[in-house]
Amino acid sequence: MRASSRGVPSKWPASSRSKLYQSRRWPRERTSWTAPIAIESAMKLYRMDNFMMDLMLRPPETHALLDRLLESHLAALDRFFETVGPYCDIIGLGDDLGMQQGGQMSLGTYREFFKPRIGKLCEA
Repeated sequence: MRASSRGVPSKWPASSRSKLYQSRRWPRERTSWTAPIAIESAMKLYRMDNFMMDLMLRPPETHALLDRLLESHLAALDRFFETVGPYCDIIGLGDDLGMQQGGQMSLGTYREFFKPRIGKLCEA
């Protein structure tokens, strides 16, 4: 195995990897996509402490932000399926919902802000 530019082992020579990506003939074990649903994306934009406060203090603005993030994730998912859909068996959706002692938020907050959006993403 060769090491990629990031030092990650790759069984494909560097020159053939780019050809595989361009030709859309990716091997199945190399086609995967894991999407942060909303919490991680929002935390990267606002920082965790600011985002958590916005959940409680600015619900309408937070719903609007999460709706825009959902639209962005759905568009990315559409592009992913257009490119590698026939070669992909499983995609993973993940987010940082928990801490060592429990959830990051109350069940009510999760149900209000995140559960409906996760459902829409899973339906896509």
